[in-house]
Amino acid sequence: MAGVRETFAEIKKQLRTPIVAQIGGFRPPEDPCTSWFARGVHHPDEPLPMLKGQPMFPLLQIRCAELPEVPSAFAGPALVVIYVNATEIPFDLPHGEGWLVREYRSIDALVPCSTRAPAGVKPMGIKWSAGKPERPDWEQASESFDMDAIADSDSAKERFDAMPHHGGTKIGGYPSEVQGLVENADDYVLQIGSEAKVGWAWADSGVATFARDANGRWTFACQSL
Repeated sequence: MAGVRETFAEIKKQLRTPIVAQIGGFRPPEDPCTSWFARGVHHPDEPLPMLKGQPMFPLLQIRCAELPEVPSAFAGPALVVIYVNATEIPFDLPHGEGWLVREYRSIDALVPCSTRAPAGVKPMGIKWSAGKPERPDWEQASESFDMDAIADSDSAKERFDAMPHHGGTKIGGYPSEVQGLVENADDYVLQIGSEAKVGWAWADSGVATFARDANGRWTFACQSL
């Protein structure tokens, strides 16, 4: 069994730098093709995504040129828009049913989406910045490292918990666990947190993770209290 010192040394080798969303707190951008929470654009000739006869709305828009570093998952598109439905969390639904990721290689001819966020959700602009290199949460760490020595020491567990880990909206880094291992952690790309500033929540303080497998297929997972 690896000791506490050795385990922390291995964890520090595997820290990842997240790209963290600063939501609001600055003058909203006039350009609809910048990064937004609860607002987005689309091609005027493409249909709005629907669920049970009701249009989905753009929850997160990412202008890739605004990222401090463009991750490989976003190497091609200029803009990414993530849609969700306003009435229910799309647990166990495939891409296109209750949630949808649209990618645009150019921002030319894109127009603001006519579907508005649900009542109580306030659209806000986003600025992206590199966060502190972060550790995985416990269950994912346990899959990669021998965590027994840390688990047996209260002081080591406190030290692990004190290591940086951003639990809000971010690209990259490690997915945040609310109740156990994140289902799509292996192919994780980004997560959208429950953001009180804009009035958005996944059930009770949940987190939704979006992942992309080796075949380019997007998956959705969500955990809440």
